Amino acid sequence: MYATGSKVVHPCYGAGIIDRIKRSSIGSSDSKYYVIAIDGATGGLEVMVPVEQAADFGLRRVMGRSRIYKLIAGCTELPADDEVVSDYKKRKLIMTEWLKSGDFGQVVVAVRMLHCLSLRRPLGMTDKRFYDDGMDMLATEYALAVDVDVDDAKQQIREKLDQMAPEEDAETA
Repeated sequence: MYATGSKVVHPCYGAGIIDRIKRSSIGSSDSKYYVIAIDGATGGLEVMVPVEQAADFGLRRVMGRSRIYKLIAGCTELPADDEVVSDYKKRKLIMTEWLKSGDFGQVVVAVRMLHCLSLRRPLGMTDKRFYDDGMDMLATEYALAVDVDVDDAKQQIREKLDQMAPEEDAETA
């Protein structure tokens, strides 16, 4: 069980802080809910998660600072050609799965892949939405883990991604 003030990650909405634990009745059922304040990237959202089903929902604690830094450092690495899924339908399925997993490492891989694609060509609407959603998820957890503003977190992540250089640029440097 989490306490009020705990920093948690909801797999679909990103990271937030448990604002309160609320008892609510729906029909004849009386349950307790975590009320999670998710701000910054999602514009000030409140999400309610049943306390007894928090694990089933995939609710987890925000990762530690050193683990976050290590995973974000991977954003500078250019993915190998076989890591970049060029088939749109396959990429859409993979991105959906990775982003809904709530796993920070998988979201980093997804954002990294989409950033790599954006270096080759402009992203389509769906890929751009996946990229933006992934950045929001990364930034909210990063911000809570390292105690910075969500916008600063996004900027720091973008700076890491911008260090990713296509092979031909790296060879001429």
